[in-house]
Amino acid sequence: QRQMCIRDRPKPNETAPTAYIGNSNSKKFHTPDCLYAKKLKDENRVSFKSREEAVSEGYAPCGKCKP
Repeated sequence: QRQMCIRDRPKPNETAPTAYIGNSNSKKFHTPDCLYAKKLKDENRVSFKSREEAVSEGYAPCGKCKP
């Protein structure tokens, strides 16, 4: 797992960047640059801060981007 560089870390008053994007219909999660994540409708989009968070909520990794 990649550690965040100092420059990647959010400042105290900022939120952490979205690490993964989930599809609430398919229960799959993707990297933000995945073709399938980019096609998601806003109403089906779920943000996760970590892979572990996505898995713990019942989402499976995308077979294309393999997050």
